[in-house]
Amino acid sequence: MQYGPQSVPEKTEYLLIILSRIPYTGTEFESAQSRRAQAQGSFPSSCMETAKALSLLRANKSELSPSYINILETRQDDNGLVPAGFLIYTFMTWCPGVPLLAKDYNSKPKEERDTIRHAFKEAWDDAKRCGVVNRSPSEGDLLWDAPNKKCHLVDFKEWSPPIPSDIDPKYEDWGLVELIDY
Repeated sequence: MQYGPQSVPEKTEYLLIILSRIPYTGTEFESAQSRRAQAQGSFPSSCMETAKALSLLRANKSELSPSYINILETRQDDNGLVPAGFLIYTFMTWCPGVPLLAKDYNSKPKEERDTIRHAFKEAWDDAKRCGVVNRSPSEGDLLWDAPNKKCHLVDFKEWSPPIPSDIDPKYEDWGLVELIDY
């Protein structure tokens, strides 16, 4: 299934994410017929949730999250790793930065950690303003763009519209726990 493409901004960098069913460990060299039995009937719902969230972010002009461009859901052909297994292409704008892992955050000086927390709050508020709150953040969902002192939220597998209790983000869920410097 293909969803309608959004208009593509000029002079922007893009990201293509390819999600594919792969064979179970140890079955990689079995016959195509054997591997076909591993194909699941439905597409992963997390892809559609991400596309919905990115569409909302784009429609509401988020500046700190990627923008959805298009998604294509298809099946692998008979020469695929898992014939009839899902194959999903998600095309979106690219955000600068590197994944901010808790261990990396914790190794930074207090001043930079404070800057990151402030930039993260701006990104979180921006997504919330657009109607999207990530309900299941995992490492790698937050990019730190150090030269520009900005954070970008990039993955929305499980999200919902904001609720009244969403006043502040749960920093600990994002690996941004305040450390005490002695």
